[in-house]
Amino acid sequence: MNFIYIYGPDGAGKSTHAFLLSNRLRVKGHKVKRVCIRSHHYPFRVFWIFLKLVCGEQYVYPNGHVTKIPKVAISRALSTFIIYAELFNVLVLILITHIYLHLGYFIIAERFVLDTYTDFLYFSRKFARKNLPTRVLSILLMFLPKNMLFIFLDADYFSLRNRYKKRGSIQEPEDYVELQRIVGRIFARKFNGLMIFTPRHTIAQTHMLILHTLKSKDKSLCK
Repeated sequence: MNFIYIYGPDGAGKSTHAFLLSNRLRVKGHKVKRVCIRSHHYPFRVFWIFLKLVCGEQYVYPNGHVTKIPKVAISRALSTFIIYAELFNVLVLILITHIYLHLGYFIIAERFVLDTYTDFLYFSRKFARKNLPTRVLSILLMFLPKNMLFIFLDADYFSLRNRYKKRGSIQEPEDYVELQRIVGRIFARKFNGLMIFTPRHTIAQTHMLILHTLKSKDKSLCK
C-alpha cells in the first residue's frame, strides 16, 4: 500500500494530518509526494479568471466574504464546457500523480478525484445539470488506485464554522459542506476506509488512529 487519500470538508484536518503522516513516512525512509488536486489549477485558472472578467457576478460567502464567479447559468453550453475543461485539466494532474506512484513514491493525497466529483456535483445541482455527475464519477473512479487507504475526516458545520473564524478563512456554504460529508460517508463504506469525527479527538489522538489503521493494513509502514 503506497497511496493514502484523506478526504473531508475544509477545516476537518486534512492538511494537518497529511503533513504529520508524510513526515513520519519520510523518517522511515520512504519517498513521499503530497498532492492536492481540486478545482482551478493552471491553465484552467487563467480561463476562470477571464470568465470572471467577462461575465462575472458577485457571490457572498456565509461569513460575508465577497468574490466574483462566472455567470455560467446564462448559458447551458458554457456550463458544460467549464465542467469538461476542468475535468480534462484535473485528469492531467491525476496522471502525473500516477507517474510518481509508479516511480515508487508514497502518495498522500489531501484532495483527489472525489473532491473534484463533489465540486462537479454541487455545481450541477446549482445549475440543473443532473446528467453530468454520473459520467464524471465513472471517469474519475478509474484513476483511484485499488490498493489504497481512504480516510474520511468528518466534522459538523458548527465545529467547522468556529475553525474558519479562528484561522480567518473563507466559510464554505453549509449545503456544500453537507454534500462533502455525504460523499465522504458513502465512499468510506465503499472503500472500507477509516472515518474519524475530528471534533471528538485531539490532533494527536486522530494521528494515532490513522497510524493504527495504516499499521493494520501494512505493518511494515509504521513500525
